[in-house]
Amino acid sequence: MTHPAVDAARALASLVAEHGGVGSIRAEIGALAQQITGGKRGEPASPLEGKFDLKYCVALGLHGHAVSAADFREPWHPDPAICATAGKVENTVSPEMGFASARLTVEFADSRRETVHVPVAKGHPQNPMNWDDMHAKFDALVSRRLGSRSDALFELVRDFGRGDVLAEIRAMLARL
Repeated sequence: MTHPAVDAARALASLVAEHGGVGSIRAEIGALAQQITGGKRGEPASPLEGKFDLKYCVALGLHGHAVSAADFREPWHPDPAICATAGKVENTVSPEMGFASARLTVEFADSRRETVHVPVAKGHPQNPMNWDDMHAKFDALVSRRLGSRSDALFELVRDFGRGDVLAEIRAMLARL
């Protein structure tokens, strides 16, 4: 439910410093996204709360974060600057938006305004992830545990259809 708004925030992240920071943020989202993720304050008390806090996730994206597993790890100490940006997000339910779409309008500190509409979030069947996207997500999930072997495991999983990689995958995972 946060993904389309996060996609829009990441698209605008490069403009934040260029225009002196963020003045206000309006997130137009679907009713289900508001129900599940939109009613939060932007100051999550735990990583799990953070994942389901649309305001916090938008702020992460605007601050240039990938908004991946790496952003929701223990020990949990959210950056006060991100929480301050999250406090500027106003969520609005729009009948034009479904669960996989969002429109984000940011008014920057210099009064310039930019809007990004994400009709279908990355990862949805109508907007599938490519291999680079999958590799980034995979790496964020497993690199802390596997270190430099993360890339090798990803390539093995990617080539799983070859049929001869299962033994290599098992051997790599057995060493954990």
